[in-house]
Amino acid sequence: MRRALASSLLLISTAVQAEDPTADLQQTHAEKSVLEARLSGLPEREQRLNAELTGEVRTLFRLRRGGMLPLFSGLDAMLGHASRMAHYEKLTRKTLRELEQVRGERERLSKESLALDAKLAAVEEAAAGYVQVQQQLVQEAVARQEAVAAPVVPQQTYGLSLAGGMPLPGERFTDQVGGLALPVAGAASISDSERPGDDGRGLKFEAQPGASVRAAAAGKVAFAERQSLYGLMVIVEHDHRYRTVYGGLSSIDVQVGDAISKSARIGSAGEAVYFEVRRDARSQDAR
Repeated sequence: MRRALASSLLLISTAVQAEDPTADLQQTHAEKSVLEARLSGLPEREQRLNAELTGEVRTLFRLRRGGMLPLFSGLDAMLGHASRMAHYEKLTRKTLRELEQVRGERERLSKESLALDAKLAAVEEAAAGYVQVQQQLVQEAVARQEAVAAPVVPQQTYGLSLAGGMPLPGERFTDQVGGLALPVAGAASISDSERPGDDGRGLKFEAQPGASVRAAAAGKVAFAERQSLYGLMVIVEHDHRYRTVYGGLSSIDVQVGDAISKSARIGSAGEAVYFEVRRDARSQDAR
């Protein structure tokens, strides 16, 4: 058994290795670190260039304000004055170009950082999904190997007749679409209903308080207690991962683990009974 389990785990690892996003996640984190390091040095550089530009502009302003004064000090003074003005004009233009380049680089890197954030979120989501799939595959492999070695035990039928380990045609939940039993017999009215904070698309049965609430199909009770959104609630599990939900009850007549048949009484109605059909956590069209 251990040898077979090791073989199964090796096959799982080989099958999902090509889809492993770990390397992409590490690379994206590295790119983000480099980008943040480059961005972190730009404010100080921009501040220094701003200070240099301010000093150069002030000096150039003072030189220009001197106007023709060096003429009275001779030709050499005038030429020196003109040379200093040309130098500071050239220096000011150079500093201004560098400042514009720094600002442009900051804007470009900021856009790249936002794009990397989006990519990182997507890769992290993919990595989380990958880990979940790996864990599920390992669990399934272990379960298969344990099932091979486990003794045969009677299968829970949930009140269904079985053929080859499966419900007979007509009794499977998927075969009963359009033929489920009404949860509340003699309901005055049926309307669509949603619960705040829940994406469920259910039905509301306006019923006589105390009326019997019955299972829409055969199954096993998975939940039977009070819940914040639904009040007293019963959840019945069916085959193929389907569940039916019965909320707004005034009393509950079943317990978790009970195997019940179609139309079996599960409790009493309150002022209105909420009914919903789900597959796993996804709400289905109850109608």
